[in-house]
Amino acid sequence: KQEQQFQTCSIKELSFEQMEQRLKELVDRERKYLSKRNNDKLLKFKDDISEKQRLTTVSTTSPMNNQEVNPFDF
Repeated sequence: KQEQQFQTCSIKELSFEQMEQRLKELVDRERKYLSKRNNDKLLKFKDDISEKQRLTTVSTTSPMNNQEVNPFDF
């Protein structure tokens, strides 16, 4: 069965220019993919940093920071 597949599979010859063009297209697609992926990761990283900074700010500027809360204190 495998031999039949090889026999029915035709091989198309490409000129150097066609191969070069297809390689350029592949490189362009990969470059766009990597750029988008890296940009998405960078945005997430920046969001994570911003969130940590906000949490740090909130925890260090809280008026109740490190104090026991007594609901009967007025």
